Amino acid sequence: MTFCSRRALAVLTAALTALASAQQRDPTSGKPLVTMPSCKDAYLSGIFVQYRIPASFPRPESKGTATGVFRCEDVRVEFFQTPESNYLPARIRVSAGNWMKAWAFITKGNGEKNYFSPLYIDTAIWLTIVNGLVNVNDKYKDASRQLVVGIKSNGGALRPVLFDGAVTPRKILPGVNEFFFVVGNVGPSHNKMTINTTTGVIEFSTVKFP
Repeated sequence: MTFCSRRALAVLTAALTALASAQQRDPTSGKPLVTMPSCKDAYLSGIFVQYRIPASFPRPESKGTATGVFRCEDVRVEFFQTPESNYLPARIRVSAGNWMKAWAFITKGNGEKNYFSPLYIDTAIWLTIVNGLVNVNDKYKDASRQLVVGIKSNGGALRPVLFDGAVTPRKILPGVNEFFFVVGNVGPSHNKMTINTTTGVIEFSTVKFP
């Protein structure tokens, strides 16, 4: 088999895998399941995972969306809908081998390229976590003082990360770290993010602000 033939076969196989996986069901939840061998061409939007379907003659390259369960490598994304959730899923759960890999998948293209809220707090303002340190990019200096980001670790007190126009960096602690947000005009948004460093799960939901 020539190199071109092998490449064409690989592309065709990937395309067929993507198309076939759209018909699968997740054995745990029973929801529609999409699986991809690599996370390279997939990212999390506010209401779905978008992924690339390679070109396969005569079909050109296209994009697919997953709103039930999406899996790539050891990353698993599950969307929870309720009758009341309407446009925004009631919850989004992202799990991986560790929380940092889940975070890396969530924040692909972070900043102006990724409007996934609540991490995208307001225009050109977003939450960052680097080496376990929670921060906000320096555009917050031009932001409304109404924006709020707080963190509560392992059931402790709620501490400010962004409040009244000032930023206080905080460390992610081992265990359960809960974030609460008051965001700007960024469209429908969850207001809570939970990072569990033990289970490798990051979850977004909507709750009453503490």
